[in-house]
Amino acid sequence: MHIQVKNAHAITIKEAEDIYTIMQQIIKREHKIDRTKEHFWTISLNIAQKILAIELVSMGSSTATVVEPTEVFSLPLQKKLLVLFSFTIIPPEA
Repeated sequence: MHIQVKNAHAITIKEAEDIYTIMQQIIKREHKIDRTKEHFWTISLNIAQKILAIELVSMGSSTATVVEPTEVFSLPLQKKLLVLFSFTIIPPEA
């Protein structure tokens, strides 16, 4: 699933806090049921550190998510992106 971020191409990532801020906005928009599941996301950047793609690669259960390397690297390789951040969002314990 691709996420559309308003003016994403205008957003320059300078530090990890920039990604944290963007992901907070995305997670707040999620349905409450999905917030109880583990997520694996990627953010792809070009050489100028501008966001080209934000992708939810996998959504698992409350304790795990399965991620295949082909799912992680498919979009970045197709678009010839140079920087890839990948991370897991683990739900808080109930």
